[in-house]
Amino acid sequence: MGINFHSDKARNTYTTRKADNSWIDIINNLITVEDISNALDIGCGGGIYSKALADMGIDSVTGIDFSESILAGARENCEAYENISFKHGDAFKTGLVCNSFELVLERALIHHIEDLESCFKEAYRMYYMN
Repeated sequence: MGINFHSDKARNTYTTRKADNSWIDIINNLITVEDISNALDIGCGGGIYSKALADMGIDSVTGIDFSESILAGARENCEAYENISFKHGDAFKTGLVCNSFELVLERALIHHIEDLESCFKEAYRMYYMN
């Protein structure tokens, strides 16, 4: 049985973990974090990777998730981070302005998605190429 992401019981499911140092090292080798002022974490769950991006030095991180319950947990998990905000939305229709983010992350999301093409089109729509 899968997780009911909308249940209040799932609220803190993804808040107790921390991004692994190996993931942080890989991201630092792939991108120049200093060149990124804003990032989008689609399917942010409890904010684990939103926190990691903020800790890496990204000025503004927006987390988006389709579960209000999990977003409530993410807001609590990241309450000390003034540069992280959260919005309710989903991977197919974020509700955000296009070309708004210099980095778009879908780290812990795609294994939950059947229509990857639509998911990736929305992520690409969010990405700002400077």
